[in-house]
Amino acid sequence: MQFRNRANQNINYNSPLTLQTAPAGVPLQVTAIQAGHTAAARLASMGIFPGETLRIVQRENSGPILVEIKGTRIALGQGISEKVLVSANGFAG
Repeated sequence: MQFRNRANQNINYNSPLTLQTAPAGVPLQVTAIQAGHTAAARLASMGIFPGETLRIVQRENSGPILVEIKGTRIALGQGISEKVLVSANGFAG
């Protein structure tokens, strides 16, 4: 699956990316959490864990990323969103 990034370049989003670099508005599957136990447990308590599907609703250049998981919207700071790896692979339509 290919999208254009902010610089209008084609990017292949089949390989894992962080929530900071993944496209907004498309279904994404969480592939891994690259964080310590505390941060991983906090993400899991919000429903963010490997195998789960989410969608980036809003992302600004600075500030939190708004994601939607099972109808619930959650704001994640930039630091923790860098620890969540996602892939759009398998969702090409």
